[in-house]
Amino acid sequence: MGNQSKRKRNTYFAFKQFTINQGQTAMKVSTEACLLGAWATWPQQPNGPFLDVGTGTGLLALMVAQRYPNAPIDAIEINAQAARQAQANVAASPWHTNISVHQAPVQQLAQQPRRQATGQYAGIIVNPPFYQDHTLPQNAQRAGALHTPLLPMAQLLSALHTWLAPTGLAYVLLPPWQSQQLVQQAATQGLHLHKRLEIRNFENQPDLFRVIVALGHKAPSQVSTQALHIYQSPGGPYTPAFVQLLKPYYLYL
Repeated sequence: MGNQSKRKRNTYFAFKQFTINQGQTAMKVSTEACLLGAWATWPQQPNGPFLDVGTGTGLLALMVAQRYPNAPIDAIEINAQAARQAQANVAASPWHTNISVHQAPVQQLAQQPRRQATGQYAGIIVNPPFYQDHTLPQNAQRAGALHTPLLPMAQLLSALHTWLAPTGLAYVLLPPWQSQQLVQQAATQGLHLHKRLEIRNFENQPDLFRVIVALGHKAPSQVSTQALHIYQSPGGPYTPAFVQLLKPYYLYL
């Protein structure tokens, strides 16, 4: 019974305003992806348009749509099975007319019949492949989601530089080392660090777990750095900061 219940929970994740069915995708809803979707904001550009690169189940596109319900959103996904899952999740959501899911690599974005037919995006959100220097896992689909061969960092930065509007921001989630490399390489392409969120699992834990960076074309006068802990202690409750950030989305907060 326990294994059956766990498998059932793994097939979907219910949020307050939408549900993510994920039984057909290798990469499931993760806490850090939810943090990315909750922390990425464009208060000066609420009408978008927005772009979700590597949408997977459609999670981030739906989180952006919940915050900006009038904005058009393009969600692009290279894996056909994941793209179909995202399309189904979007179709079942309140924002099915706002979001267009495209099955293609971001390198072919220009050839897609996008909601944003011309011009650039006010905001871009990316939960990219990573673990570039680690051994690839045996599951090929999961390998495509967790590693960079399908989306090398240079090509990701090229896409961000091309599709991000002059006053827009692109939010990217990565492990600490890859995040540092991304920021350094971004500067060579005219993309500058604006904001940084350092994510740790527990309070008083020195090691970084994930980092979210916000990049833009224009160099800011000052870079904002924030820290967020997910739990107050191992096995303990969420921190107040985590609850405040995820409360609009998590069903039981």
